[in-house]
Amino acid sequence: VLLDTTTITTTTNLPSPHAAPPDELAPVCVLIAATTTTTTTTIKVALKASLVAATTWNVLLLTKMGDTASTVAFGAHLDSVSAGPGGNDDASGSAALLEVATKLAESDDILGNIKNRIMFGWWGAEEIGLVGSKYFVRNAGNTGNPVRLSDILLYNNADMVASPNFFRGVGKASNSLRVPAEVKEASGRAGNVIANFFEQQLLLPWEWDMLVSGSDFASFFAANIPATDLFTGTSSRKTSQQAEKYGGSAGVPYDSCYHRSCDVYPTNVEQQCHYNYTAAAAATVQFFGELDDVRDYLYGGATTATAAAGGGGGIGVGG
Repeated sequence: VLLDTTTITTTTNLPSPHAAPPDELAPVCVLIAATTTTTTTTIKVALKASLVAATTWNVLLLTKMGDTASTVAFGAHLDSVSAGPGGNDDASGSAALLEVATKLAESDDILGNIKNRIMFGWWGAEEIGLVGSKYFVRNAGNTGNPVRLSDILLYNNADMVASPNFFRGVGKASNSLRVPAEVKEASGRAGNVIANFFEQQLLLPWEWDMLVSGSDFASFFAANIPATDLFTGTSSRKTSQQAEKYGGSAGVPYDSCYHRSCDVYPTNVEQQCHYNYTAAAAATVQFFGELDDVRDYLYGGATTATAAAGGGGGIGVGG
């Protein structure tokens, strides 16, 4: 569709590079530079777009046991971009949580100790604007939805947990995130559970990943629900300090196949990294599931925590 063909003559002395464009061009360009000489420019703008209606799905799984008013949620997204099949982004996160949920269902001893309801959510259409998780947050408590938003005390996200050139990230709210201070503090306390599992149980280094936006945790932060994130990196490049800490190659993307056709299993999934994150997710599920008072832990109470020892904190995830 041809939108416009415009000829503009300017004789103004506009500063560079942040000058405002002429009104005629404001919708389509920003002037990078201008001079005092008269310039005639012809711009032809064309737009090709299509609008397709489609149905996407969220999948929820909730434990039958545990206080429904003290729900701890875990989630990952089911979709990928059109350019790639999503082996790491985010089949790795979805598969990790499916493994944890499956093994939890087989663990009668652990289920018998569950005090707080556990919710697993697999979200649709994350890649086009967090559509699935936003829909869930907007509609929680409506007819047909078994979860009230006010019941969810914490959300734990798993997005890209097996990057081939990974760093070991544990997400907590960034200082710049526009949520109440107590939500930021609760996010950090929840992140400590994951971090301590890596450090004390698996004897592995880790680092904070400061969360603002970019994955489904943002939908929950928008509702002032504290969140964490399990994350191993996208197309940004590993630093030399991270290469010394985790191995791998400095100056190379964490995931060179991010949003590309080569994001396939098994070649773009770091298996041991994926297992370690699955174990961390399992330990975190058990810790918060068995905790006497989730709200008190997040907003008061204890300042440190260690998730249960062993492969997956007692929930026997696969090796």
